[in-house]
Amino acid sequence: MTSEGEAFSNIDWVVQCMADEERTRAFDRALRELVKPGMRVLDVGTGSGVLAMMAARAGARSVLAVELDPLVAEAARRNIEENKLQHIVSVVERDASEWTLPLNERPYDLVVMELLTTGMIDEAQVAASNNLHKNRLVNHETIFVPGRVDTYVQLGAMDFSVCGFEMKMVRHLWVPFPDRERYAPVSDTCLLSRESFNCLIQPTVDQTVTLSVAESGVVNCVCFSSETFLSTSVRVWDSLAMNAPVVVPIEPLQVEKNSVVKLRVRYEYGAGFGKLKLGVVGVQVGLKYAS
Repeated sequence: MTSEGEAFSNIDWVVQCMADEERTRAFDRALRELVKPGMRVLDVGTGSGVLAMMAARAGARSVLAVELDPLVAEAARRNIEENKLQHIVSVVERDASEWTLPLNERPYDLVVMELLTTGMIDEAQVAASNNLHKNRLVNHETIFVPGRVDTYVQLGAMDFSVCGFEMKMVRHLWVPFPDRERYAPVSDTCLLSRESFNCLIQPTVDQTVTLSVAESGVVNCVCFSSETFLSTSVRVWDSLAMNAPVVVPIEPLQVEKNSVVKLRVRYEYGAGFGKLKLGVVGVQVGLKYAS
């Protein structure tokens, strides 16, 4: 694919995110709550520039918007100029996971970082956040939006068929898509990780969770879901373009009601689903585990 094709795809995704009114208004509420007059704000992965402009509207003295893709960055500049906010908001083309500031720059007061995907499995949010800490672009007083992401897992049964073919692939259960109706939970939901961005985050998840089976049947997938805490009063589960639940197929497993399944989950933040490892390490029926 050409670079132009890749950029078009990125711009198309940026527009879809911006069209997610629930997500966009939630960020707006959080920024109105947290941005104080005179703050220096850093917007990581600015995309359309809408969150940077929201920070400016909320009272920020200056906003630096970082964007990796050159064509997306240019679109953000045009949006900012169209709204006459270029005296407050500036755009730079950088990779936030590697970027450093001159030594004489003081830490930012607030960072807004909408690089969210469910479980942060295939976005660079953790790498970017850790880079800010390592290079002292932020300190203990810096406010992060979002401030925290909690990720949960659940055992489920998914109809993976498409027009008579079995298509066992990772599926995002976006709000308007019919796949959402093809998923049925089989177990309770268990917290997998709780990550706060105001400190360094370990880049790898390796957890064994215990899940209680609610209904007898065949488990053929694990469902990931995330709750995002934008501020103390604003939190979002999934919306049209943010943090859709994700089902990942596993080998079918017959389970009985009230049994307990131990599931090991291993992945590196931002490394994608190709490196995600899931394994059932035990099933308890009554008082005894069976491997």
